[in-house]
Amino acid sequence: MLAWEVEVQAGAARQTVRFYGWPWTFRRVFLSRGYTVVRAKPLILESLRGSGRGLTTAGLVRLFRVLAAYYEVGLPVQTICKLLPHSFKGGERRVVERLADALLDTGNVTTAFERAGVPSHVVETVRAVALSGDLPAGFRSVADVLDRIAKGESAMGRILTYPKWVVVALVWITYGVMVFAVPRIAELVRSLADASGGRYSVPAVTEAAFKVGSVFAAHPFLAAAGCAAVAVLFWKFVSGRMVFELLAKAGVTRRALLNLERVKFYGFLSMFLQIGVVVTRALLYAGNVLVYSKFREAVEAVRRQVDLGMPLSQAMRSAGFFTEEEVGFVESGENTGDVGRFAKQYAQIASERYEEDVATVTNLLPVVALAVVAGYMLGMAVVLLLPVYDAALNAM
Repeated sequence: MLAWEVEVQAGAARQTVRFYGWPWTFRRVFLSRGYTVVRAKPLILESLRGSGRGLTTAGLVRLFRVLAAYYEVGLPVQTICKLLPHSFKGGERRVVERLADALLDTGNVTTAFERAGVPSHVVETVRAVALSGDLPAGFRSVADVLDRIAKGESAMGRILTYPKWVVVALVWITYGVMVFAVPRIAELVRSLADASGGRYSVPAVTEAAFKVGSVFAAHPFLAAAGCAAVAVLFWKFVSGRMVFELLAKAGVTRRALLNLERVKFYGFLSMFLQIGVVVTRALLYAGNVLVYSKFREAVEAVRRQVDLGMPLSQAMRSAGFFTEEEVGFVESGENTGDVGRFAKQYAQIASERYEEDVATVTNLLPVVALAVVAGYMLGMAVVLLLPVYDAALNAM
């Protein structure tokens, strides 16, 4: 994942923020929220050493649980600021150190999170918790919601474990074939082509492979360094999330990503409602967590209808995006006067469905990876060995 320093504009106001992701992702995120991207500068060194990731979701879970424990026992702010960074390492520790310094300077937990540079939806969550007046209980609720999301993201990351090893193996197989096999095959094919008296010419794709092989053979150590760089970059920057999003465009994992978005939305919605946030603000805060633009637009449409006095379930039904099951859960919550509890139950259902979807994809990817390996090896055999047979026939 890459770190970026992004300058955005909304109306006459400009601000500079840090974003962690790919360029097509941050442009989509900012544009969908009404911002214009003025300038974006990649932070290459920060990305390579990994500190550009800032606080992961799992790190946020740990942060909120530690804060809940400190506030619950009544530690003074100075002591909290001194102890807080010791629970973190690397890039996460740097973010928490900024948070502790800001908390010590201002004494305001919301302002501290703003200055620390954490995502905006986290800041809004902290603001809502601070307004509820019960920081320990609020931070524990936030940690519980984020923990469910972190488990989902962790499952998403694990789907690439096997395919990554396959890609690394293919890189080094290609290196070995290009350095040790291709020069000998090229010499044999060209000698047979000469013996054919002009009746056979080497195919263009095979000739290109021969040229690449000659470069590899002439500079084996440089080629090895290049292959190592490709393997490392692929291992470091290609994530399960990216693969999921690419597969979602093809419709393969769209349901899984949508269920993860439901886990986020209903988890945060239930948490905000249970700590006393009014429903319109709860919808606004919960909608800010979402990545899927259509889901976020539907939530915004629901919020506007609720702000005009329409019941939440009716607004969700009129939006045309939510399933009858989702609407039914919210409607049951309205009938009992506890929408937050029913939203939490639906978040749990969505989490279980997401885990099933991820398990299906995880079981499918090794088969796909083996098929790719088989296709790659067959392609190499056709490109490199079939010309040997053709050239031998023409040389007879």
